[in-house]
Formats: sequence, structure tokens, C-alpha cells
Amino acid sequence: MILNYPKISVITICYNQEDVIHRAIDSVICQKDYLHELIISDDCSKDETWKIVKDYQRKYPQYVKAYRNEKNMGVYENLQNTYNKVSGEIIFFLSGDDEIGLELLEKTCKTVASKNLDYLNDRFCVITDFKVVLPNKTEKHIKSNALIEKYDPFSLKFRGIIYNRALGESLTTFNDRRNTSLRRKEGAVISSSLQEGFTDNIPYVNTESFFYIPYVGNIYYAGIGISTKFKKNRREYLEGIIEYCETIPDYFKNLNKYDCNWLNFHKTKTQFLLKPTFYGYWIYFLKLFVLAKDPLRKFFLSREIKSFVKGTKLFFHQ
Repeated sequence: MILNYPKISVITICYNQEDVIHRAIDSVICQKDYLHELIISDDCSKDETWKIVKDYQRKYPQYVKAYRNEKNMGVYENLQNTYNKVSGEIIFFLSGDDEIGLELLEKTCKTVASKNLDYLNDRFCVITDFKVVLPNKTEKHIKSNALIEKYDPFSLKFRGIIYNRALGESLTTFNDRRNTSLRRKEGAVISSSLQEGFTDNIPYVNTESFFYIPYVGNIYYAGIGISTKFKKNRREYLEGIIEYCETIPDYFKNLNKYDCNWLNFHKTKTQFLLKPTFYGYWIYFLKLFVLAKDPLRKFFLSREIKSFVKGTKLFFHQ
């Protein structure tokens, strides 16, 4: 660890990823000059993932902190279990089937130094581009996170315009996440992955500064994650989204009217997909029309129109 730079912690959660966990860990360990700790939490894998993680811990005991759940808990619960194990001052998250850019930690440290940030007390985040690698090896460089320099970060994240991949949180920002615990109501259907998506909004609420680094800080390998191997219950998933939409205002009190319009649209859309009716179809259309007044519409409206057209075709051909 280089002196006078912040202590960087990387949190990795994994489950049944024996074929790819090497890649994730190696991408972090090779940056050990700027690394304080790599926290790995295995969600009771049934393959050789845990053995591989323990091998890395034995090889790099000063960096790798390995933990294993006694039973499978799910994405959100597994991630939440790592929060109190963090001792660093800037925190990154890395999925066990992805990797981080090989200069991410160095660039983060130098950005913090150049901005003269107090990484112990200042409330800030750093964010970079990321790359998507599809199963057919096609690559897409996603640069939308750069919008954070011009527009409200929360509104961008809330609408799915920017992404948390390669997001580094200062300790004060991370503490907001650590201190927010989602408590599902009895009989709730919000899935563990939806809970994780919910908390991904938290860093954008009270953070005072965002610093964009024009660099591919994360490589996301699409279509290989463990979640793609499970058959999802579509009805349960959609019901979870509706409950997610109903729960958000309890945690985020300062939604502006455009945020509320977006949330209402998202709920209406999901209700239509769950139970298609002519009335629901009409309300879905009206809510889409309302979105045309959103200040950020140019970044997401075409996406939602395509989704509406797709839903229309399915509805009238059912």
C-alpha cells in the first residue's frame, strides 16, 4: 500500500463461479500497490469456488479476507453481510464473474489526490465507464456514466441511465448504504436481486460530489452470471417490481415530480405486463406520454417506446 493514498477496499460476492472467480480476484490482486483489502463472501457455493478463494487467501493473506455463509442467503443478504467487515476508506464492488480495469485503483487514488479530497470525511464517489462482453465475445463500451458531470446523479440512476459498475464510494457515502437495511414485509415478494438494485440508489442521494474518470473501470461479462442459470418465476418477479415501486418513497423522501412520474410509469408498465387489459394498456400509454416532459427524456424515452411497442405486439397477439 502506497502511503498518503486512501485505503481501498474491494467487496466481491460469489456463488458457484469456479470457472471465472480467478479472473475477478486476479484483476484486483494485480493492483495490490493500491489495494488495502479484498473482501470475498461466498454464498455457500456447491462447486470449487470456496476452495479457490481459500487458496488465494493463503497466498495473499495480507490482502484477501475470505468469508463463507453457512447457508445460501441470496445476493442482497450476502452483500449486506460484508458491510461491517470493511476497514477501507474508498469501497468498490465487484461481482465474482466480472473484473475491474487494471488501472482502476491507481486512477482512483490519483483522482482523490488531485482533487485534494479528505477521503475520511468528504462525501463523494468516483465513477468510470465500463465494458460489456457478450457471450459471442462482442464488446460494448458504455460511456453513459459521463452524464453525471452535467445532470443530477440520482435522477440519472433512478431512470436507469447510469450504472453502478466501477462506482467507488467514500467511507461516509458507504456508511449510508451500511446503515440502510431493507426490511421486507411479511409475504413480500421483492427478490434478493431487486433488493440489491434498490440499495444501488442510495449512494446518489446524499453524496456531495461525483468525479468521473474516463476509463473502463469494470468489465461486465453478460449472460454467464449464476442468475442466468435459474428459471425465474415471471409473475413473482413482476409482483416484486410493483412492491419495489411502492416501497421506494419510504426510503427516498425527496423525489421530485419527474422522479414520481417515472416511478408511477414503471409501476403502471409492470402492472400491465402482469395482467394485460385494454384499460391497463391505455393507462400505460398515458403514463408514457407524460414522460415526454421529463428533462432527461432524450436518454431513456426511445428505450421505453421500444418496450411499449414490444408490449403492444404481445398484447394484441396473445
